[in-house]
Amino acid sequence: MDNHYAPLVILTDDDRAIANAYTKVLKLMGTKHHLCQWYLMKNVIKNLCSKLDSNWLAFIKDLYKCLKEIDIQKFLTY
Repeated sequence: MDNHYAPLVILTDDDRAIANAYTKVLKLMGTKHHLCQWYLMKNVIKNLCSKLDSNWLAFIKDLYKCLKEIDIQKFLTY
């Protein structure tokens, strides 16, 4: 890979091997790394479901509504 073909962004889960490769190669080429929506949602469910208890369904409905929103201003108002 050279700078001409380096991806601008990569989306991954929290895999250590990918994180190491990103740090050693892609980060130096200007590629941005973000966690994918699947991984983020997995952690939202794992960490918030029991804490929100009866508010969970309303919360997750609003969260998915935000995720589907394209307009940044509308997203920020939810």
